[in-house]
Amino acid sequence: MTFDWLDYLTLAQNLAGQTVIVSEQAKFRSAISQAYYAAFHQAKQVLEEKDRLTIPLQNVHKFVINQFQNHQCLSAFVVTAKITEQQHP
Repeated sequence: MTFDWLDYLTLAQNLAGQTVIVSEQAKFRSAISQAYYAAFHQAKQVLEEKDRLTIPLQNVHKFVINQFQNHQCLSAFVVTAKITEQQHP
């Protein structure tokens, strides 16, 4: 079973909007962390599936970030479109 990394984005949005018995800073840090991992794994998935890149086992985050910084490809728009689509169906 594959995990839908956009679920982390949904969780982040829910955490940011809920009133819970934790500090606001802790709540927002958690939401930001979940949103980062949602975006990271979506970007990684685009590179693997759409661009057919093999992702290295070491320095994965750096590799994925570099791919989007150094290449003007439509992959970045795919990630943005998926996230935007979920927020505004």
